[in-house]
Order: sequence, then structure tokens, then C-alpha cells
Amino acid sequence: MYISELEAKLQALGVPADVYCIGRDRDESYCLVEDGQNWRVFFSERGGRTSERAFASEEEACNELMN
Repeated sequence: MYISELEAKLQALGVPADVYCIGRDRDESYCLVEDGQNWRVFFSERGGRTSERAFASEEEACNELMN
């Protein structure tokens, strides 16, 4: 799954848009960002990142965010 598919699935499932953020870090959200070397998935809270995981591909990162 890629970002366009991920966004469509999240919308179809009725996940509120303020719960996740794709492409940038946003406080109080599950985020998926590319840092130039890896794709990162994490929960952003008060300027910190928790449960951060790095992935080599967009597809792996999107699958992680969906889970």
C-alpha cells in the first residue's frame, strides 16, 4: 500500500483526519514522514516521538500506520 491508497482507506474507515498526519510531524497525531533516508512512523506528542519505527520503503511504512 502507498500513501494515496492509505489516505483513501483511512477515509473509507472513517478515521478522523486529526488522528493522523502524512508528510509532516503534527502534535497529538500518528505521523508518517520521509526523512530523506527512511520512512518513519510514530506518535507525536508535546514535541516528542513515541513508538517510532523506521522503514526502508513507503509501502512498509504505510502498512505499519494502517496496523
